[in-house]
Amino acid sequence: MYFNDLMMNKNYLFYPIYYTLMSIIVFMLSIDHHLIKWLFFEVFSLIFISYMNYSSKNKMNSLIYFTISSFFSMLLLYIILNNFYQDFKLIITLPYDKKFSFISLLIQLILMMKMGMFPFHNWMIYMYASMSWKNIYIFSTLNKFISIYLMYSFTQMNWFLMLMIAINAVYSAILAMKEVSIKKIMGFSSMNQTSLLIMMAYMDFVETTIYYIVYLFNSCNLYHFFDRFNITTKINLINMFNYNSFKIIYIIFTISFSMLPLTSFFFMKWFMFQNMVFENYNLMIFLFILSISNVLMLWNYLNLLNYQLTPNKVSKIYKFINKKLMKSYYLYIFLSIIFNFSTIVMMFF
Repeated sequence: MYFNDLMMNKNYLFYPIYYTLMSIIVFMLSIDHHLIKWLFFEVFSLIFISYMNYSSKNKMNSLIYFTISSFFSMLLLYIILNNFYQDFKLIITLPYDKKFSFISLLIQLILMMKMGMFPFHNWMIYMYASMSWKNIYIFSTLNKFISIYLMYSFTQMNWFLMLMIAINAVYSAILAMKEVSIKKIMGFSSMNQTSLLIMMAYMDFVETTIYYIVYLFNSCNLYHFFDRFNITTKINLINMFNYNSFKIIYIIFTISFSMLPLTSFFFMKWFMFQNMVFENYNLMIFLFILSISNVLMLWNYLNLLNYQLTPNKVSKIYKFINKKLMKSYYLYIFLSIIFNFSTIVMMFF
C-alpha cells in the first residue's frame, strides 16, 4: 500500500531517475571504448523515455522520441560496428583542417537529429509544448550534453558543422521572438545553447564541462520556478507574480540565465570568443554571427522580464504568500550567487 502511494506520486521518481542519468554521464566520461559509450547512451535514452512515458498523460511524446532515437541509434551502431571511424578524430589544435569525412558528417547529422538542432528541430519543439518542466529540464541539459560528448568523441570540427551551428543559433533566436509559450521559448533557448556547447567542446572540453555545470545549476533554478507555479505562457507571468518578492526571485534567475555581464555565463562566453579569435582569425565572421544570435536571444530573455515589470490592472492579486516557500527561494538565490561567483573565481585563478 505504501509502495503504491509512492508510485502514484509521479514526482517521487524524478530524483532517482535524475541521479541515475547523471551517473551514466559520469561513467561515459571515464570510458574510451566507443561501443561502450554507445551502450551507455542507449541506456540513458531508454531510462529517459520510460520516465517520460510514466510521468506524462500524453504518450505521443515518448513514442516520437523512441522512434527517432531508436532509428538513428541503429545507424550509429552500424557505423561503429563496421569500424568506419578510424580517421574521425583530428588533433584539437587543428579543428578547421580541410580534411573531410563522409562518415564523420553522417554521425554529426545523426546526433544533430537526436538533439533537435536545425533543420531537425520541429519534433523537439512539438514535444516541448506538451512536456512537463521536469522532462524539459532533463532533455535540455543531460540529454544534450551526452549527445554533444559523443559528437566531440567521434568526429572532428569541419566547415559544414560550423555552418549548421551558426544557422541553428540565429534561427532559434529569431523563432523564439514570435512565441507566446514559455516552454517553446525554452526549447529555442536550448537550441541556442547547444550551438555554444558544441563550439566550446571542440575548443576546450574541460571548459565546456564547467560551463555545462553552471548551465545545469541555473536551468534547475529557473525550470523549478516555472514548474512550481505552473507557468507555461507569458500571460501567466502577468497574472501570477504581483508580489514583489516573487518578481525579484524571477528577475535574478532570468538574468543569471541570459548571460548578462558579471554572471558566470557571460565570462565563459567571453573566454570562448577570445579563444576563437586566437585560434583562427578567419573565424571573425562566424564569431559575428554567434554574437548576433546571442543579442537576439538576450532580447527574448529581457522580453520575459518585461512581462514581469509591466503592471497589469486586471490581474489577480495573490494575498496569500507561503513564507516557507519564500525562504526556500531566497536560499536558492543565495546558493546561486555563491555558485556563480566561485565559478568566476575558478576561471580567473
